[in-house]
Amino acid sequence: NAATGWFAWLPRMNGVPVVINVDGMEWLRPKWSRLGRWMFLNGAKLACRHATRIVTDAAEMRRLYREKFGMDSACIAYGANLVHPRDPDCVRKLGLEPGRYFFCAGRLIPDNNAALIVEAFRKVEGDWKLAVAGEADYRGNRKELEYKELLKKLADGTMQFKYDPRVS
Repeated sequence: NAATGWFAWLPRMNGVPVVINVDGMEWLRPKWSRLGRWMFLNGAKLACRHATRIVTDAAEMRRLYREKFGMDSACIAYGANLVHPRDPDCVRKLGLEPGRYFFCAGRLIPDNNAALIVEAFRKVEGDWKLAVAGEADYRGNRKELEYKELLKKLADGTMQFKYDPRVS
């Protein structure tokens, strides 16, 4: 991630190319202390100065690095090809109907915006369902624990909120 920007000059000094996947705006994440956020922000700046190539995972991150740091990046977006399951009953076991649900997967932390997705889903008309899969390491992180409770409240009977500790 961007924190490795602090060290990108070392291999470059020996003529070794350095590619850094900067992995998000860590300097804005509430889980980090003020010092941690400063380290990530300045690591991103140093990565742009010393790395041979920067890789981002979304068009918006590419735009941000171009505008904020003056660095173009290779954008390798996450994603998957849509395939139809061989056994459509596998999603029915989860209470979902094939082709009639939206799916969101990720770490359930404030800056990944699962709550925004749930709130937007409330406006969807019809018998669609929203399946959200994810967890986060909430140990002792008050803001993330509060976020988990917010997600439970948003479910408020109109949606199921299932927690399976075997998955985390």
